[in-house]
Formats: sequence, C-alpha cells, structure tokens
Amino acid sequence: MDDLNAEFGLTGDMAYRMGNTLDADEDMLMHRIAGMLDRPGYITETTEKAPLDDQVQWHLYTVEHAMAQYGQERGNQLTATPESTLKFDAGTIYIDDYWQTYGVDNSYSNPVVVAPSITHIGADPAHARLKNVGSNSFEARVEEWAYLNDRHYDEYAGYLMFEAGTHTTDDGKRIEVGSRNVNHNWNTATFDAYATKPVVLATPQTRVGEDPVVARIQNVTRSSFEYRVQEEDANNDWHYEELMGWVVLPQGPGVLGGRNYEAGYTATDERWRHIDFERSYDNPSFLANTTSYNGWNSVTVRYKNLTSTGVDVFVEEEQSEDPETGHIHEDIAYVVIEG
Repeated sequence: MDDLNAEFGLTGDMAYRMGNTLDADEDMLMHRIAGMLDRPGYITETTEKAPLDDQVQWHLYTVEHAMAQYGQERGNQLTATPESTLKFDAGTIYIDDYWQTYGVDNSYSNPVVVAPSITHIGADPAHARLKNVGSNSFEARVEEWAYLNDRHYDEYAGYLMFEAGTHTTDDGKRIEVGSRNVNHNWNTATFDAYATKPVVLATPQTRVGEDPVVARIQNVTRSSFEYRVQEEDANNDWHYEELMGWVVLPQGPGVLGGRNYEAGYTATDERWRHIDFERSYDNPSFLANTTSYNGWNSVTVRYKNLTSTGVDVFVEEEQSEDPETGHIHEDIAYVVIEG
C-alpha cells in the first residue's frame, strides 16, 4: 500500500486495507478493499489475466472510488489542520545602550511591537525603549532612568510584532492588537469581552519625549484596561504623548504559527519569584510587565534564569527620589513563546 501511495499520490493514512493478490497467477483476480468497521467492503475482479500495470490501475481506481464514497480524493487530502495564516514575528533581541535596528521576517502596514521586559545582566534599573517601528523593522536600546549615566551592560529582551487588529491563533484563540497616543494621564482601551481576564502586554512605540518612560497598566477586566506612560519618581511625571502599543490575549497555552506559547499571570514585589511554565519550550522568548498600580513608584519587570521550563522575575523600582527599592506586590502578565 505504501508503494502504491508513493507511486500514485494516494493518501496513506486511510482506514482501508488492500488484499495482496496482484500476481495474475489465476484467471480471476479478486481484490478486496475493507472499509471502516461500520462501512461495507468493496470487491472488484478481472476475468482474465492482464499485465501487472493494468491490474494496479484497475485496483487503484477501486481504491479511489471507495475513498470518494467517504469524502477522500486521490492526492494528499488527509492532512493535519493547517497552521494559522496569522502574520507575526517573535523572538529575542540582544540590546545595548545604543540604538540598533532589528529586522523581521514579515512586512506590516500598521505594526505594533511589544518588548516590555529585559534581563538582569546589569544591576542599574533599566528597560527597553523602542522607536521607528516600521513595516519590517524597529529600533531598540536599553534605556536607563534619567538619574543614571545611561551606560548599561548588554541585555536580552523578548518581543512580539503583529499587525494592529483582531487575530486568531492556530487553535482558535482571539488576540487583540492596538495602539493609541497617550501621555502621563490614564486612558482606556476596550475590546470584545474575553471569558476571563486576559493578559495585556504594552510598550511605547515612540521617543517623542527624551525623558525615559515605561508603560503602566491597571484595572484589567475582561473587556478593557487602563494605560499611560510613567517617568521616574523625581520628575513631575508630565510627559509628551507617545504612541502606546499593546497585545491582548487569553490566559493559558496556545499555538501561534505552529509555535507553542502560553500567557499567564503571577504576582511579586522586589523579590525574585519563580514561574513554572505549563509545558517545555525550545529556545523560548519571554515577555512580562506589571498590570496593576498598587504602588505609585516607577517600576518595570526584569527577568533571569530563563530555561525551557521556567523563569525568575521581580519588580524593579528605580531610585531617583530615594534609595529604597521595596515595593508592594504587583500583578505581572507574561507570555513565553517557542523560538
């Protein structure tokens, strides 16, 4: 059966069996195709000896007829569910304190990039800053807070890039991607309600104001969240409008373009907290940010010890106004996706 499949392009995982009678040693050649357990079989016969190629073609015709009865055709018709055609890019970039351009595989007309967290190689408080988000690239760097010297060790940052709009994952989950201008005042984003509170990741897409800023999110519900930019504590917290980009997706595991991912929540303060992933990931990229505003101090999420099965995270407060870095627990949304 395997040889016939290879020769004539038939599907190879049908629940049919072929009788091994293609030898033409008898005047009558009988070939039986047994159907599925609850389906009738088919019998075909030739009344005289014929060349083997003719016999094969006749029996293939019968196999094809049986397949057609149950919705199959000649060719590779019985395949796995096709991967989603959703266009996106995901990965990990290596960034330093100079602007660098990072190209992506796809091209977008209204792109949104989120890269809300960086590793903890350098101890000074810092975060990723983006600008010039374009159709097939974006610029990024490590940005320290204004009270520091803005020189920093190289860090890693996971990122996601989508077209703005509503998308569906391979396994049927809805993703909302959007962007809007916002300054230091709270604004609200709304979307169709999810079954439970979704995961929200956000990152400023521009550098209109030179002062360092991060995205702050609060009051995440099934159908909305509030967001703004936040400068360091020592500043008056006034800031120019920046374009804020966000990605919203339901909690739990899923599949994006054939790549496993999961989205979830944890909570921690200035102490490291370990997250165990629900499954193992090859070459994972990790993204996280706070989604609460329990403490007013400027904070971001840093991570370390990223493995295939888990990661450590903590809430990092900056020290522009005072030296202490203790912080109340904040909700942390995260996404891990296979490389």
